Amino acid sequence: MIHGHTPEYRGEPVLTHHRLGLDLGSYQTGRIGLAEIDGDRVRITTIQDTEQPRRHRTPCY
Repeated sequence: MIHGHTPEYRGEPVLTHHRLGLDLGSYQTGRIGLAEIDGDRVRITTIQDTEQPRRHRTPCY
């Protein structure tokens, strides 16, 4: 199962034998988890948007 929607507690992608959790709370942290799946191989990449936390705290009018 591959899922998001609920941010991972440790802020890192979680890969076990039955699930892959990629939600890193990007709305607050600016971190996005990506997965490339090729057969039984999985490559996980994390991207950091350093501006996102600041944009999240800035009120929009």
